[in-house]
Amino acid sequence: MERLKTPAAIWLIAVIVYVLTFVFLWNSMYASKARELKKVESAYKAQYSKVQSLREYVKDYDKIIKEKDSLLALWEETQKYLPQEEKMEEWLSQLTGMAITSGVKITSFKPQNPNIKELYVEYPISMDVAGGFHELGTFISFIANSERIMTVDNLQIEKTSGSESGQTVKAKLRIICYIYNPQASATTGGRR
Repeated sequence: MERLKTPAAIWLIAVIVYVLTFVFLWNSMYASKARELKKVESAYKAQYSKVQSLREYVKDYDKIIKEKDSLLALWEETQKYLPQEEKMEEWLSQLTGMAITSGVKITSFKPQNPNIKELYVEYPISMDVAGGFHELGTFISFIANSERIMTVDNLQIEKTSGSESGQTVKAKLRIICYIYNPQASATTGGRR
């Protein structure tokens, strides 16, 4: 027991207790915090990689929005040419206005049954007109340059025998107006 009371032994025991206390505290506090820090760092790296992939995904967001807006504007413009509703009265009044403006007289017209296609519906009208040759050309030009999509089909022109007030030709033609068929895109999901 005498040897334990010497100052060197007391210092040695104090150093050993201090080292053991330091090792115990190191393992209990710092090591657990270090493990927790590693977990947080790995979670941070995983989240950072997700953020980077999302940045790549939305890198062209403004470009995509502009393209979408451009396509919507184009769709709105197309709606004028290929309307979704059947407005036969409006269409017939447009044709009558074109005939009057061009100087052609409509002698008869006969609406025919609509032809339903995959994405649109055709509304044909058989029509007989009389007028001058150039006036007939102007009438057909008005149809071709109309705001709506229309075609002239089965055009038959014949010369008239009497020149009755500038009516030098008679023509039989079929005019087809096209209407967008929303049921077709609903069944196909907008794809062909």
